[in-house]
Amino acid sequence: MEPEEIQSELFKVEGPNAWQNLRHLMLKLKKEDPEKVLEALLGIFFGSSDNHVRRQCAAGGLLWKLKPKYERDLREDIKRSLQNWDVSIEELPWYFAEVIGIEKIQDEIKSILTETLDETSRKRAEAYLYWLSVSDPEKFKVRLNQTWNGKLGG
Repeated sequence: MEPEEIQSELFKVEGPNAWQNLRHLMLKLKKEDPEKVLEALLGIFFGSSDNHVRRQCAAGGLLWKLKPKYERDLREDIKRSLQNWDVSIEELPWYFAEVIGIEKIQDEIKSILTETLDETSRKRAEAYLYWLSVSDPEKFKVRLNQTWNGKLGG
């Protein structure tokens, strides 16, 4: 599947069977090219669309569950996410922290915060730091796993 097709499938996940459909999509994505899956899921955070919070929640959950390998430009991806990321979706910063390392993400965000940013981007960058500042990261990751395992299983 191409990234656009993956996003299209994600956009169809709604209604009373949304969690079941999202689980089905997750199982399908496990068999796809991880780079394309990553591009599609991150793209949900880069663009704006109707129902973006619901779609970002689903994309974040899939990122967290699938944990596709990350070999992209971290700084660029974080900066792109600052335009549209809904700060209530903790899975995005935690996905990055899980696959790259929490300290590296925090350092990158702190570096970005030294740049000239608009107010919205600055607040979103600070929200990254907020989400990654929990006192017990391992306990937090266990909670995220429990939440998404309960919703999606496998």
